[in-house]
Amino acid sequence: MANNYMIIPTYDTVILPDVEYQLGTRRFSDEERSRIKIDGNRAILLPLKIEHDKEDVTAEDFFPMGVLAEIVAINDLPGGTRIHVKARQKVSITDITITESMIEGSYKTHEEVFDITRDGEQECLKRLKETATEIAGHLQGGQMAISFVRSCDSVVEFAAMFCQFFGMSPEEKYALLETDSMKQRCELVTEALMRFQGSIELQIAMNKRYDESEGNVYKKAAIQKQIGLLQDELNDLDPEMESEENEYKQKIEASGMPEECRKEADKMLKRYMMAQPNDPEKNMMENWLDFITELKWKIGKTHKINLKEARRILDRDHYGLDKVKERIIQQLAVMALKKEESGSILLFVGAPGTGKTSLGKSIAESLGREYVRISLGGIRDEAEIRGHRRTYIGAMPGRIMEGIKRAGSMNPVVVLDEVDKMSVGYNGDPASALLEVLDPEQNNTFTDHYMNMPYDLSHVFFICTANTMDTIPQPLLDRMEVIQLNGYTPVEKFHIAKGHLLPKALADSGLEKTQLRVTDSAIRKIIEEYTMEAGVRGLRKQLDVLCRNAAAKIIGENEEKVSVKERNLREFLGRKKISHDSKLKEERAGVATGLAWTQAGGEILFIETAVMPGTGKIIITGQLGDVMKESATISVSLLKSLYVSDALDFSNKDIHIHVPQGAVPKDGPSAGVTLFTALTSLLTGKTVSSELAMTGEISLRGQVLPIGGLPEKLMAAQRSGIKTVLIPKENEKDLEDVPEETRTALKIIPVRTVEEVIQHALHIKLPQTTASLFAPGYAEFQTARRTQTENA
Repeated sequence: MANNYMIIPTYDTVILPDVEYQLGTRRFSDEERSRIKIDGNRAILLPLKIEHDKEDVTAEDFFPMGVLAEIVAINDLPGGTRIHVKARQKVSITDITITESMIEGSYKTHEEVFDITRDGEQECLKRLKETATEIAGHLQGGQMAISFVRSCDSVVEFAAMFCQFFGMSPEEKYALLETDSMKQRCELVTEALMRFQGSIELQIAMNKRYDESEGNVYKKAAIQKQIGLLQDELNDLDPEMESEENEYKQKIEASGMPEECRKEADKMLKRYMMAQPNDPEKNMMENWLDFITELKWKIGKTHKINLKEARRILDRDHYGLDKVKERIIQQLAVMALKKEESGSILLFVGAPGTGKTSLGKSIAESLGREYVRISLGGIRDEAEIRGHRRTYIGAMPGRIMEGIKRAGSMNPVVVLDEVDKMSVGYNGDPASALLEVLDPEQNNTFTDHYMNMPYDLSHVFFICTANTMDTIPQPLLDRMEVIQLNGYTPVEKFHIAKGHLLPKALADSGLEKTQLRVTDSAIRKIIEEYTMEAGVRGLRKQLDVLCRNAAAKIIGENEEKVSVKERNLREFLGRKKISHDSKLKEERAGVATGLAWTQAGGEILFIETAVMPGTGKIIITGQLGDVMKESATISVSLLKSLYVSDALDFSNKDIHIHVPQGAVPKDGPSAGVTLFTALTSLLTGKTVSSELAMTGEISLRGQVLPIGGLPEKLMAAQRSGIKTVLIPKENEKDLEDVPEETRTALKIIPVRTVEEVIQHALHIKLPQTTASLFAPGYAEFQTARRTQTENA
């Protein structure tokens, strides 16, 4: 028969049937009291495996066996509620239901096995009483305990009354209830009493040994008392020393640092108080004590992660960057589900001014946590990360722990800025020291050399920023999740300038919105002719200059309002500072337009070729790097191999390859298709459309290989008036990262081979078959072709 009653949880208590109990518990709600009355003043007493608050308890936290009890009385006390119950019958729980108001469950009655005679039980009880009486004689208040022992009429009553004090674990106490055998229950109680007797006898022996050495104890106590009196005399002479010691003791006590760290702090405090005023180490010890007591060693109040609020803050502070924001929201969602203080180490990679550092600030605000920025650019000493050892004069903690102290929190959002600009010096590699900081498996015991004690960094949310991944060591890169921040499009820059930068520039200049009006066309002109960058840092500077000049006009010329338009922009910013390359005005054979990636974003570049009488040399100019020189060599070799059957003689011709702006170094693995197209155009006399650009590397087999920086390159093509762009087929997947407005403005054609490139660029077909230089009769074939050409 199954029944349903309210469950009263108990913990670390011996619960047995047919016994009366006085149990302390939490205060019952009105709904629970009503339920007890409805159930005829009955409830189930069910032991917990682990002590929990009512709000946190789950069905798995209970043992399966309990007792059905009659509630005799419920008494409310200042600290909770005490209930008087009579345990009636052992039950096994079949189902537990937990709601906000109460815990209830179904049960089945469980019969016990009386496999011991009444005389056998009384004999066992007699031995238990004798042993318990002997033990009670050694304890304070033993006479009262002896009177309770004598009043017990059964082994069950004895176990319920005294096993609570035998040092038994919750599992051992539950075993008394779980067993169905009365004989086994007697054995369990006897074993527990024997263990308790052994511990009492050991304590008696230790007390006896202490009494034998009591003389030495008194002597030691007398000496310590004399030391205390002398210390009091010193404190009277120098009361500030006593107050300083007490102040440090209070700070160490209140800090909540782990026991290991506290012992180290107490040891240092003792050394500090014994040091003489002229001791050179005294100042170092004082600085150390100040540092560790100002650190936060306990996590403060945590805020629940609100994804809608986080999205609102990110949208408020940053325009665009939709994919980056989506990835951040995903990270916060995972943290909310796992209830973790930190998640994956994020690495924001992008050009200057794209909002990497400010994203970290927005994340900190959305999490409701402290924000601290640590700049790592240019450091070359390992001690900048791990701190200096205190053996050195002027030792200081590392930047990581200094930042944690500055944040005033154990779980801040820490932005490690410019991790790509660390370098190796003779004092070690700071990037290697950073490995421990960013490794979730190690940073829970990060040890700064200055502190010389472990500190838990696992609650810190680390965010790193870099302009490029090329200079970041691979082991460090493996510990971070890379998020690329591509450059802003002109439309995005316009909205950022209008919604964020201009209002801030007005505020910084002390101008009201009504005093300065900047038209949309003026902002667009600033973007096009006064800045050249992937981010908006230069745009912000130009707007600051504009606002300062407007302020000078208002104050100096007593003007009430200044209006900046496209036609008078030069009055405020001077002549235009940037001249972007635009598409070719004249199409000529041997010239092709390529696309390049730079730190400031994308740019177009022109490959120019010429042929002249000579000795078969390849002349390369334009300050090209080794990679581009190899691309030029591959392009010439591929061209010769494809046109070998046409009996073209390159031995008496020199080919000149040039990339304009020779003062600017150029390199990178993406100019191969442009070089090959320019050379093919020179050879065939066909021109490449001025509205066509291309990017991609080539192999000697004529394959077009993938490249990087596609979003920036396509934005540069759009800005320069290009209409069609050829890209490697393998980069087609990267088009998702390209802004929608750029994809719409351009016709983007993926290509696999140079044959497809030439078909789209020159509208001709490359030779499909070639005669091998090593084939028999090739010399005769070449002579015949030459004769045919001369006759023609």
